[in-house]
Amino acid sequence: MPLNLALDAIGAHRMEEPENCEPYFGKEVVRLINYFNLIELNVGLCISFLKNPESPSAVYPALSRMSVEKKIDWLKDLLGSGVFDDRTEALIEFNRWYERTTGARAIRNRFIHARWEYLGSHLDQPIEVASPAWMREKLGGEVTERLSFRELRVIVNDVASIFGELMHLRTKYGV
Repeated sequence: MPLNLALDAIGAHRMEEPENCEPYFGKEVVRLINYFNLIELNVGLCISFLKNPESPSAVYPALSRMSVEKKIDWLKDLLGSGVFDDRTEALIEFNRWYERTTGARAIRNRFIHARWEYLGSHLDQPIEVASPAWMREKLGGEVTERLSFRELRVIVNDVASIFGELMHLRTKYGV
């Protein structure tokens, strides 16, 4: 779904946007990176405790050599390998989370490896996100993108929601 349709679907056009977004721009970028890092941290903790409950830290060397994508895939494999036994509801909920996370992985690659710049409040889309040219193929052709502050907030809130959902599942199912 194109970003503008997704924004309309969740009512983002009603989100209040400050007149001068510059002071808030950096905070939103930091929030985005923080939520991506919290997701990676908690995925790693889940893997460590599922793979080696007696000595979770024994799994750390393997985790340290893996990309975020590989960690998330490993968690999915571990969860599907009988961890929940007959608790199919848990597996269904984690699979739903995995599907949402798959979309966020593309956002992560897009934004983590980019240069961010605030171009000015007078523009409708004052935020520029530019990735190195060698990322073109991985990103599907686009290396430079412009966003409004509202669009950035929607992305950050979506990633925050994915993190919140992971924490809810970890608590609910003791993972």
